[in-house]
Amino acid sequence: MRIRSFLHHSIVLNKTIRLDRHILPSHPAYFKGSDEQTGQAKAILKLSIVKLPANNSEPNVMAPFGIGFINLAVQARPREHSGSTANMNNYASIPDSLVIEALHVWLSQLHFPRLSHASHIMRVGIKLYIVFDITTIP
Repeated sequence: MRIRSFLHHSIVLNKTIRLDRHILPSHPAYFKGSDEQTGQAKAILKLSIVKLPANNSEPNVMAPFGIGFINLAVQARPREHSGSTANMNNYASIPDSLVIEALHVWLSQLHFPRLSHASHIMRVGIKLYIVFDITTIP
């Protein structure tokens, strides 16, 4: 996947999907997007893979995976994850199959649409872009 950007302008995620820097007003967890070929509006979840906190005393459904996700439309990545290139490389090397399994659980726990409703799922290192048609967003 090729990502192109200039400063804070929109990003072309692949040859057809454009990610805007603006958040959808009606769905603040999603970024605006569009399909370049059809012009169809898209809602894009932009996530970052993070390590689960070790000091969490509550039972966590994400514990078996050892990773979690942060929605970058809602909150910034914690500083502890953003500085270390070694940490980013560790998370970037997690197999796609584990990320997808964890993503299924995380999305259902937070009442997001299922992955089967996504038109595209793209990963670049620790960043995930999940593209939905606007009509599939509750």
